[in-house]
Amino acid sequence: MDIKDELNEAIRLLEGLRSRIDSEGLLDDSGGHTREISENAQERILVLAVGHSRELDAGAVAYDGETYEWHYNTTLAHKIKEYLPSHINTTIINHYEGDSYTESMRWLKRTVNPLNADLVCELHFNSFSNPNVKGHEMLHWNSSMKGLIAASNINDAMNEDFPGNTDRGVKKVTHGERGAGFLYGPKAPCVIIEPFFGSNPDEWEAFGETETTFNALAKTLARGISITLSYSTPNK
Repeated sequence: MDIKDELNEAIRLLEGLRSRIDSEGLLDDSGGHTREISENAQERILVLAVGHSRELDAGAVAYDGETYEWHYNTTLAHKIKEYLPSHINTTIINHYEGDSYTESMRWLKRTVNPLNADLVCELHFNSFSNPNVKGHEMLHWNSSMKGLIAASNINDAMNEDFPGNTDRGVKKVTHGERGAGFLYGPKAPCVIIEPFFGSNPDEWEAFGETETTFNALAKTLARGISITLSYSTPNK
């Protein structure tokens, strides 16, 4: 091998090393879905809020005609908590004060902010008049970079664990849009989690009717949350 060939080979190796370093850096920024969570991970504070927690507001009803969002997601919140690593201290809120959505979101903000939460997630399931509509989506406030990262991590976990499901994407929310009151309120990054359509018979069968699939969903959501709270510096 002559000097020119040796130089080209050295350049190729350096470029490969730089590419690997850049890739690992990007994984650190977004959490990195393949990394093991360190036993020495810094303590984090998570709030799991159950959507439709106002008095007389149980949310949408599932395909079975019996199960409402509030009941389903109260159980789901506790199951997610079971799967979270020990360094994530979790508070579950499934009762909102206030006679209107606006009042309850103001109450939630006053309740959550003193906790100094690193992440706040509100649990829902979607519903639509057309039972064929399906898929998962995560909502975040439009200017919250950490909210975007958290929503992306949770959405990616759904895509990895349920690859056959429809990915409706990570969506940014602005004033006046669905979920804006929750996403804009607390000082911590916030995500609305919509893992499936309860109105879709197939998705309800997949996530709502058996303990095995219910637990699988909880474990997936816990993993997406854990990634964010293990490898990201919380900030609005």
